[in-house]
Amino acid sequence: VTSHVALFSYAHGTSAFLHWHRWYLVGYENALRAQPGFECVTVPYWDWEQDSGSEFMAYPLRAETFGSWDGVDAETGCVTNGIAADWEATPSASTAQTNTTCLRRHFQPPPPPFVPE
Repeated sequence: VTSHVALFSYAHGTSAFLHWHRWYLVGYENALRAQPGFECVTVPYWDWEQDSGSEFMAYPLRAETFGSWDGVDAETGCVTNGIAADWEATPSASTAQTNTTCLRRHFQPPPPPFVPE
């Protein structure tokens, strides 16, 4: 988490976004694997190319999974649906928050209106 906070501006809003996060997840997997009982853990891989052009309908960002594009409180930015709705997150370098809060998202630009499949 410290690496993510320290490199926030490099890892977000740049062409390095996907590559940096893949590197970050490999490091996270390796850190988990170093713990007794977690030697075989694997973080699922999302093949983002399958959703190119319709990212707002991607499987990881749906109400039944990690919370949809439109499942974000407009005032607070808190995720309001999916399994991420009750998650708590620690503050990051990008916020003025100083205590544990909800998991927040801020998509740029806003997605088009959601149309169910």
